[in-house]
Amino acid sequence: MFRQVELHPLPVVAAVNGLTIAGGLELALACDFIVASSTARIADGHATYGLFPGAGGAVRLPRRIGTARAKLLLFTGQSRTAVEMEQWGLVDVVADPDALEADVQAICAEIAQRSPVGVRRMKQVVNDQESLPVDRGLRMELDACQIHLGTEDVAEGLAAFNDHRAPKFPGR
Repeated sequence: MFRQVELHPLPVVAAVNGLTIAGGLELALACDFIVASSTARIADGHATYGLFPGAGGAVRLPRRIGTARAKLLLFTGQSRTAVEMEQWGLVDVVADPDALEADVQAICAEIAQRSPVGVRRMKQVVNDQESLPVDRGLRMELDACQIHLGTEDVAEGLAAFNDHRAPKFPGR
């Protein structure tokens, strides 16, 4: 199920508040961005109870924060603050607890103003390139760019730039 979140064509933002542990962490890792309240605490917790991550924690966590730090969290079950997890690269934005929902909505609103075709294509290339050698990833990006240049969204974006106005992307 979390793979479907990761592969969803639209951006998915995790809003983390309170304690995020085990499966909650695995769900957040499947999202494109993690926005956490400054009071949030994050842990894996599987090892604490003799369990094993089965929804991507042992795969996505090291890709996000590095192998050694992932092992530390996985093996110990220690919880860390959102601020520390931002420094480690797990959390993308730390928000004031009272502003968490508004901050997530602001990110979503900003993305919604962009070309839907471009954002979907960028997400796909970024996700797909992770398992490829750099040269193949660069080729994939160039191929996607060439296809994208023929879209109505590109034409509208360039026209808006030339006209000094905000673009109105048709999504094609």
